[in-house]
Parts: sequence; C-alpha cells; structure tokens
Amino acid sequence: MNSRTFKQGAAVAVASMLVLFGASASMAASKVLVDLPNEPVAGGETVAVPMVLSGFEFDKLSVTLKVDEGTLTVTDADSALTLNPGYTSLEAQTEVSFNGTADAVVAVMESGVSWTAPGDATTTSPLLISVRVGEYETGTTYDPATGHTYKFVSTQLSWMDAMTAAKAMSYKGKSGYLTNITTASENTFVANKSGATNVWFGATSELEYINQARTAASKTPVTGDTRSNGNFYWYGSAEAGTNFSNGLRTPVAVDGLFNAWATGEPNDSTDEGCGLTNWAGKLGEWNDFACSTTLSYLVEFDTTPGDFETAVVTFDNIEGDDVDSVPAVVEEEEKELAATGYDAGIILALALALLALGSVLTVRARKN
Repeated sequence: MNSRTFKQGAAVAVASMLVLFGASASMAASKVLVDLPNEPVAGGETVAVPMVLSGFEFDKLSVTLKVDEGTLTVTDADSALTLNPGYTSLEAQTEVSFNGTADAVVAVMESGVSWTAPGDATTTSPLLISVRVGEYETGTTYDPATGHTYKFVSTQLSWMDAMTAAKAMSYKGKSGYLTNITTASENTFVANKSGATNVWFGATSELEYINQARTAASKTPVTGDTRSNGNFYWYGSAEAGTNFSNGLRTPVAVDGLFNAWATGEPNDSTDEGCGLTNWAGKLGEWNDFACSTTLSYLVEFDTTPGDFETAVVTFDNIEGDDVDSVPAVVEEEEKELAATGYDAGIILALALALLALGSVLTVRARKN
C-alpha cells in the first residue's frame, strides 16, 4: 500500500459557465483540487490528502472538511489557523472547520491534511470526503442543518434591547432576531457556537412581549399571567408568537415542541420572563432570568443555502452510493485535460450541477 498512486478529483469553477449563470466574478476561477487515494486504504493507515485551492480572491477563507468514516487531521505547523466556533481540535476528527488568511489556508491544505482509515489491517476503505471552501466573515457561523446563520454578540444588553439590536442587523439581506432553538441538534449547535455562559435567546413568558410577537404575526393576543404560569413563547421569525413550553419547574412541551430547560427551570424566581442558554456554563441548558438583566446574546438570520451560491465552492464525493471515491487510472487520451484538473466527467457533472442549481458548485469525483 505504500506505493499508492493518486489522481486529482476536482470541484472546478469554469469561468465562462459561471458568468453565464450569474455567479460573482470573485468566484469565477475558483477551484478545489483534491488528490484521492487511487486504491482503498488499509484500516489504521494514514495517507496524505493534498488539496490545491486556487482563484479565491477573499482575504480570509473558511474551510470545512468532513468524512463518513475514519478521521481527519489538519497539521497547522505555524499555528496560522483558527478553529471555527463549535470545533475543538484539528486532530483525529470526522469533521473539522477552520479559518485563516487565504495564504495560510492554501499552504496548509496543500500538505497538511491527512486521513486515517477506519478498522484494522484486515480491512480496506475508500476515502469519502466533503471539502467546503468559502469566504470567512468574522463573527458569523453557518449551520448546514438549518441553513441559518448565527452571530454571537458579546455586548451585554437587556433581553428586549438585545432583540431590538438583533432586528437592526442584517446578513445576506435577512433581518436578525434572537435565536429560536427548535430542535435538539440546533440546541447543540447554538450551545457550542455561542461559546459563552448565560446567553439570551428568543424565548419569553412576558405577556407584553408575547402579544407584541403575536400581533406582528397576525395571531390572536393571549390573556392571563403567562410569566407566573411559566408559559413560554418564541418572539421572532416564523415561530413568532408560538407557545412551545408551559409550566414552572416541571415544564411540559406544547404540541411536542422542543425545550431544554435545566432541572427545576423555569421557576420565575424573581420576575423571570426571558430565556437564556448555557446556564452557569452548562452547554445547552436553559434558564429563565429577569428580562432587565444585561447579558450577551445570539442573533439568528434565516439564510438559505442559495444565499451562499457565489461565496462557496464544494468538492463532494461523500455520498458513496452514486460516486466512486476511488478514481480510475487516467486514460492516455485524457492526459492533457487531467493535467489541468479537468476531464469530461467533471465538466459534465459541473454543467449538470449548474443547470440544476443555478450557480451552486457541488461537483463530484469521476466514476470508475
């Protein structure tokens, strides 16, 4: 296995095609070239996975690498990279995400990425990997599960002042709001991405705030002492005015909607009508606090994958059902094209992807 040969697979941006489909000029010549092992790799063996990035004109780049099996290690000898929020290590990960200056990222990707195959020496596995490269925009984190973007703000404000500040922000043309945490996976994502203790999010039991949200959402106002009953509602976005949790100390989920209250919370101990997460440093645990308390906060923007069409290039062969991650040996007549990172299969895949998805670049490795 030590004499393994490699062939380049690529997510390639062809300038004329991108111009035709309206992509930005800054991405028109962007490429991600990935050298994949030409044979399955023995379990426990580590192989280099060289990646060549070119044509990116952004000052800073963000990269996310993900494998189905085995682990990835990114060697950052000069400590030039910064882990993106929610990621804890560059070593032995199934998914790793980091950012840095374009020069630093390009240098590390060329020689610093390796993959350790799963299993032991009696087994072999192909490398199935996804590589996402795009512009790094300070302070924002994108969640592929929801398609939304989040921004942690360390400035400490009261809950309503934080909501007002969030609504005044915009990203990719979308207005912000204090984040609504509606699933367990989003709760985990938010807990790690905020990276702080006691962070405001968009839950409230204050009747005034609830009815503001319900009026804005064309919903009938509610009556009664919602705070002392522990009845919590979302304030912003599509969930505005939605009751998701009722009761103090042993709350009940409304209509099966998600909540993650810490044990004994909410309890309305001292006129506590607004929700925070990462209570006392316990990631993902919620508590109710007086809305006048000043805390940091997390803003959510309802972005969609389409908002990033002109800012991201993706190499993706992670769906092994329809893509063979072990490329064939290059035939002699393809040599000239392959030397530049292009071949007929890749160009066809690119054309189909662009036709189907506008200017989103998701190009897969050529089948054997």
